[in-house]
Amino acid sequence: MTSLPDRLGAARTVLIDAVDKTTAARHDVTAASVFETTAVHAFDASGSDDDLETATRARVRRERCDRLYASAEAEERTAREAMTALEREAKRSLMRAGEQHGLSFAGVHDDGPIPFFRLRQAALLPADGKSVEIGALKTKSARRDVPIHPLVASWLAWWKAAGWRAHVGRDPKPEDLIFANSDGEVWRPEGSKVLKSLLDSRDLPTQFIGPDGTKENLTWHALRRTFATALSAAEVDGDVADALLGHAPKSVRGRHYAAPSLERSAKAVAKAPIRNNLIKTARKNEGETCSSTRREKGRG
Repeated sequence: MTSLPDRLGAARTVLIDAVDKTTAARHDVTAASVFETTAVHAFDASGSDDDLETATRARVRRERCDRLYASAEAEERTAREAMTALEREAKRSLMRAGEQHGLSFAGVHDDGPIPFFRLRQAALLPADGKSVEIGALKTKSARRDVPIHPLVASWLAWWKAAGWRAHVGRDPKPEDLIFANSDGEVWRPEGSKVLKSLLDSRDLPTQFIGPDGTKENLTWHALRRTFATALSAAEVDGDVADALLGHAPKSVRGRHYAAPSLERSAKAVAKAPIRNNLIKTARKNEGETCSSTRREKGRG
């Protein structure tokens, strides 16, 4: 059985490999372009059949490297999206889809001893032909502070420092949404379909075995349900579990007294480690490379 941290490590390895291929392919395109330009100039100067043949070969080589570079870029983009989808799981297990897509960088409080998300708004599904918009949370109980799991904290630091800028094209502002679209605006896609598509594209697992032994599809709601089960199995107090999930407290104490402290909530999260038992085995994708393949074989 493979844990979520192991899955993240494997996905990160795939991404690093994809980035290396893109970099090598970019260098191949540059070299091929320079060679083609030189060959064309030589033919223009001489007009000889030999120089024409060289220029033709150079053009064919450059076009092939262009195609491989585009393929490498697509592979890197897919790998990055797949890893992002996996890393979102840790946070999504505590949040509803609308809450997650309504999170702004201002809602991230990571400068104290217990980093947490402050949930105060949500991305509302469009109705009557309208666009997705930011609005109120589903219930009064949904207004809560959620401890940030260490897995999410490391990814969030990278996303804030580099990932969001690469996605949108500028540095994020406090009011910007963490999971904005490529224009930096609010969006709320059909999360389960997007997740399945991303996982399928990288041959990553789309199912898991829940704490009760049942087989389930990886959907956002299944993750919330599984996390609730894990809290129960860890014997976390019901009021704490309800507070983490944004449910109305069921006990008299929960309804009439203060909500659980952030420290108590963080301890509860730590008692229910994030782990998914996988059903499908990830397979390593093989991609075509240009001269970079020959260089890698040479290094081996």
